[in-house]
Amino acid sequence: MRRLQRFPVMVSHLLRRLDPGSAVDSHVAHVLDRRTGSTSPGHAVAHGLGVAAAVLMLVLPGVASAQSPGDEPFAGTTKVAPENPVWAKWRGVEIEINRDLKVLHDCRAASACPAPAMRFLEIIDDARHRLGRDRIEAVNNAVNGAIGFMTDWEQWGVADRWSAPLETFSTRFGDCEDFAIAKHVALGEAGMAADDLRLVVVQVRGQPPRDYHVLSTARDNGHWLLLDTLRQAIVDDVEATEYTPRFVIDHRGVREYMRPGNLLISDACVERPAG
Repeated sequence: MRRLQRFPVMVSHLLRRLDPGSAVDSHVAHVLDRRTGSTSPGHAVAHGLGVAAAVLMLVLPGVASAQSPGDEPFAGTTKVAPENPVWAKWRGVEIEINRDLKVLHDCRAASACPAPAMRFLEIIDDARHRLGRDRIEAVNNAVNGAIGFMTDWEQWGVADRWSAPLETFSTRFGDCEDFAIAKHVALGEAGMAADDLRLVVVQVRGQPPRDYHVLSTARDNGHWLLLDTLRQAIVDDVEATEYTPRFVIDHRGVREYMRPGNLLISDACVERPAG
């Protein structure tokens, strides 16, 4: 039993010897050094197992944070993605989204409000009075009707640019990820739980392997529904067999699907929307 009680100390010392002075070492060792007061057998066993889990989460984040098939669209298992262009694009647009949310908050508290924000709020407020699939379809149809499709080359003169909703509603044009981001933010502001919303980066069968497409997805009654610029109607993810998912994005960051092959983003959406 004394060995179980000393387990946290042993792990702390081991981490220091393996990688002295590292960020993981300092953080984990500090936590473990504060957890050495167990006296009862049952508490010591539970404590030792809890520490082992904590070490696993801190030292092996990709494994510990893997999402099971039921948690993600397209029934895939994911893990935290390494640094890549998707992370860079998401971090940049996430800053802009937070600025947009502040503008929306200010609009609700004041009489003056920029026209793009007013148009976006109208979609959000309408969706707030709806539930389930009706809410998802309302946002999908409203955003599709408010924005015209235009490639980033045509609008910005660059191969790829991810825009937050108010920029998209200012120009009234965007490509696949701009539609998807606007729907993603609108559904969240309309009351959907963050855990039920995702952006998914996919490859499309028949398209060049370096091109990509971005979808907004929402979970309703355990089913992931796709809000897609390439389709007029919302469909269940299992029906979209032409897509190979590569990355999923939500409030926790970017995760990659645990499948062979890498997606190297080099261009914008693969094609114009249907219809």
